[in-house]
Amino acid sequence: MQRKTMPTKSLLINPNDTNLKQSIENLSKVPGYCIFIDVVGSTAMKKESMLKWVALIHNAFANATTFLDSFRPLKGIGDELMFYIEDSDRDVSGYSPLQIFDSLFQVATESDPEFPETKIAAAYCEDDYQMTFIPDTTDYYGIDIDRAARLKGIDPCLAPKELVIDSRMFDRVKNNYDAIGNKDQFTSFERLDGIHTFSGEGLPDPIEYYRATKA
Repeated sequence: MQRKTMPTKSLLINPNDTNLKQSIENLSKVPGYCIFIDVVGSTAMKKESMLKWVALIHNAFANATTFLDSFRPLKGIGDELMFYIEDSDRDVSGYSPLQIFDSLFQVATESDPEFPETKIAAAYCEDDYQMTFIPDTTDYYGIDIDRAARLKGIDPCLAPKELVIDSRMFDRVKNNYDAIGNKDQFTSFERLDGIHTFSGEGLPDPIEYYRATKA
C-alpha cells in the first residue's frame, strides 16, 4: 500500500541564529530524486486565452500530482513543477524507483488534449542538503540539484512528450526492472535510449543520461 509522505523540516539560513555555523556543519546529505516537469507552450496559451492557459496549467499539474500521488511537489516555478523525493520518503511510500520512472513516463507521454504537452528531466541526487532561505518553506540545495537542472539543457534539446533521466536514476530503475516478474506492465522501460553524455555548464564531470519517448 502506498502512503503519503512528508519531508523533514529544512534548516532556515538565518544570519541572526547564533548556532547557524554549527547547524550548517551538522547538516547531513539528503539523497533522493529531483524532478522537473515543464509545461510546453505556455506562452502561446497565454496569448490565446488567459482562462484556457490557467485551465491547462492546472490540468498538467494535477496530472503530475495524480501519478505521483504519495509525494507533495516541492514548488511551482512558473509553468514548471519541481519535486524532490527523498529516499526515506520513497521507502515509506512503497514506490519503487521503477514506479516513479513509469509514472513520469505516463505524464510525459499523456495524449489527452485536455492536458498540455510536457517535457520532464529527472535525476538521482546524492550530494544535496535540506535548507531554505525563506521561513516556513522546504527546499534543497547542493551540486546535484544543479546537475539535475542541467539536464533540461541537453543537446539535442529535450522535446515535448520526452523524459530524460540521468544514469544514476537509470541504474536504480534497471535494478528494479531486472528483479520483477511482471515486466509486461512496465513497457516504458523499453523506451529508454542511451547512454548519452552531456557537459553541463559549471559541472566538473559530464552527465550521462537516457532519453524516453512513446513509440
